[in-house]
Amino acid sequence: MSAAISEATANSTSTSMSTTTTGPRVEPASFAAVEVEADNAPARRLYETMGFALHHRYHYRRPVGP
Repeated sequence: MSAAISEATANSTSTSMSTTTTGPRVEPASFAAVEVEADNAPARRLYETMGFALHHRYHYRRPVGP
């Protein structure tokens, strides 16, 4: 099974939370990633419209043996 990993730029709408002495503070995310099956074309198109781009591909390794 192969899958695609995509990434978004700093313009992503995702946020991260950090706590300070005055309370939580929302900061913009600098990186976001999603994992999508390589043969899931509708999902890949959806993420591309949101600014994601293919970063790399991978596959699961299976043990060889009896």
